[in-house]
Amino acid sequence: MSNYYCNQKFWWLSVDLEKFNTFSCCAATPQRIDLSWLRQHPGQIFNTPELQKERQMMLDNVPVSTCSASCWIPESQGMFSRRLTTNGQTQTHTNTVASPETVNVIVGTDCNMTCVYCCKFYSTAWSRDVAQATYPVERTDDRFVINDKDRVLQFISQKEIASSATRQLMLKELVELCQSPTLKEVMITGGEPFLYLDLHRLVESIPAHVKVKIWSGLGVDERRFGREVERLSDNVTVVISAENTGAAYEFTRYGNTWQRFNNNIDQLKQQGISYEFNATVTNLTLPGLLEFIRWADSVPINFQPCTDPDYLSISVLDQETKSMIKKDLALLPEFVSGALEVEPTDKQVYNLKAYIKEFAQRRSLSLSVFPSSLSSWLEQ
Repeated sequence: MSNYYCNQKFWWLSVDLEKFNTFSCCAATPQRIDLSWLRQHPGQIFNTPELQKERQMMLDNVPVSTCSASCWIPESQGMFSRRLTTNGQTQTHTNTVASPETVNVIVGTDCNMTCVYCCKFYSTAWSRDVAQATYPVERTDDRFVINDKDRVLQFISQKEIASSATRQLMLKELVELCQSPTLKEVMITGGEPFLYLDLHRLVESIPAHVKVKIWSGLGVDERRFGREVERLSDNVTVVISAENTGAAYEFTRYGNTWQRFNNNIDQLKQQGISYEFNATVTNLTLPGLLEFIRWADSVPINFQPCTDPDYLSISVLDQETKSMIKKDLALLPEFVSGALEVEPTDKQVYNLKAYIKEFAQRRSLSLSVFPSSLSSWLEQ
């Protein structure tokens, strides 16, 4: 690689209100917030010494380690990364002291679903699953291991976290960020934001001219979801995470049903709330993606390639399934074509098969939701 620049580092920031981390782009490795420094430099969470250092490294064309898993590694393998799908390689900012354009507020990990490409970092249901037993997958991170911090979070309620001095400090910083004249958009993610007790108060604290996007899997009780939707203002768009339909949807997004998913979309329509879709494209969601695109009809879809964990990358498929998908390449996201030409490693294939067999067995799911070529290959 010859270009290690990404403009997201200069205009994007994610703030985790539960774990007190920041992410310097949509897919970077999280960094613990230096609360002592922040107290001495109020209103500067977007320009911490760590962030300024990373921006300077990018200007000097030096690879930043927090971007390795999401961008540098997949790009070195000839695949599209998060950076390339957002045109992040184009140099648009050159000052290490920057102002935010997009702020992502991560309200917490409360979630009823164990989506096939998700993990304990974003879902309490996943944490409970991993607590039973680890998955037989070779990993360098602790995706499938419950540590002491995870155990503590399992026993702390939303109300207890909300009343902490650290949370109040973080909320104060968010208020400062939202007053920035450069701010265009606030994204509220989780977990499942519609399980967050103070969602409507958070939305109300954002200036009316700023676009608000709430990212949801719609895995929420329909009555509760209806109450929350009624409180939403006109500047809110709900970004719905989905890639498949019917039984394939229920496999991919275990914990929700296709019927509830559709019922909650109907409630958005009834309240006049705009919505769009975000589709995470993995080797397991790709075979049913075209059917979902047709089902979505004219509703906008944003496509994101999955690169972490790498065994869920598009390239990790059998040749017969790849050939089947290639017949419809013109109707699929542009990055699919190149990814299908990449040969998976033996380790990726081993990890995928070990993972998906364990995932399905724990939930009494059948691999028959996939094309026969893929399900047979996974069961080998």
